[in-house]
Amino acid sequence: MKFAIAAPCYVDFYKDAIELEQLGFDGLWLFDSPVVYSDVYATLALIATNTSRLRIAPGVAVARNRVAPVTAHSIATINRLAPGRVALGFATGNTARRAMGMPPVSLREFTAEAITIRALLGGGTAPYREGDRETLVKLGSPSRGFISLEPRIPLIMAATAPKALKIAGEVGDGLITSGSNPDQLKSWIEIAKAARPSERARDPFEVVAMVGVYVTAPGESADSAGPRAALGPWILAHLGLRLDTFKGPADKMDPVLADFAREVASRPHPKHLWIYETYQTGVPEDLRRFVTPAAIHATCLCGPPDFIADGIGKVVAAGADEIILRPHGDGRMLVNYRRFAETVMRPLRGR
Repeated sequence: MKFAIAAPCYVDFYKDAIELEQLGFDGLWLFDSPVVYSDVYATLALIATNTSRLRIAPGVAVARNRVAPVTAHSIATINRLAPGRVALGFATGNTARRAMGMPPVSLREFTAEAITIRALLGGGTAPYREGDRETLVKLGSPSRGFISLEPRIPLIMAATAPKALKIAGEVGDGLITSGSNPDQLKSWIEIAKAARPSERARDPFEVVAMVGVYVTAPGESADSAGPRAALGPWILAHLGLRLDTFKGPADKMDPVLADFAREVASRPHPKHLWIYETYQTGVPEDLRRFVTPAAIHATCLCGPPDFIADGIGKVVAAGADEIILRPHGDGRMLVNYRRFAETVMRPLRGR
């Protein structure tokens, strides 16, 4: 059973990565949101040279933020520093695109970039288009020491919607998605795997499930300060995504989403210039009312060790190969990861 951490990308995260590796975690996925956090590849390079076992990856790189050959080249450079310990998470973009006032890229563009990246990481040539001009690209010879394509870097594609899940199955080497609802996760995995090309049907297909987790200490509950500070940033991020993707009329919003929409509407326009200031890193005082026990229990696992272990067991039974713990507060609250490692991770591995 593999466990990893997802976190905002701080350039000095290598200091915490050293302890996460010592605690027994298997991987680290850092958010790639260029105008919000530190540069993900600079950060991964520092982690690569300061750890020896952790698998490291953008969690996730985003189409169009960098052109596809640059994305492939960047992760292949990290693979030169940490061969065999690297993966590439890849998505259409939520935070990374919306923080620049842009929507996620189309599934057509997402697919095209993924095909290019996969071919380049396999050492081959790939189509590359800018406007009306299309050409072929290939990464420079790895034998010269600039990059490394061996061991092969898996392309783990992010998806939850049916069309994107099919693309992940058709093009990717794995799926990174939400594991909050095990039954839903199982159905998503089935959609992705059903789309696998026949020539790769027997190849490994890795499923990475992201789950918000907080192990309560004696006397704590979902309404305590610790869980609310740790999981609050994810609750607000989830609300923001719901608002951005809501398709119906405003009067069809549930009361919580409608309240959040009014709060956002009362702030300066355009919202992307302020809404990401504390994204996944904190809970502003005037937004704390949205971090409720009900919201925590609806989207996260929060409770004593046995409760957490049971919930994770259900996610694994649904088909997850790796559990990614969503960020706790600023993403570097090691006290929570220490407690998880001691009371949940190690006992589960000892079964």
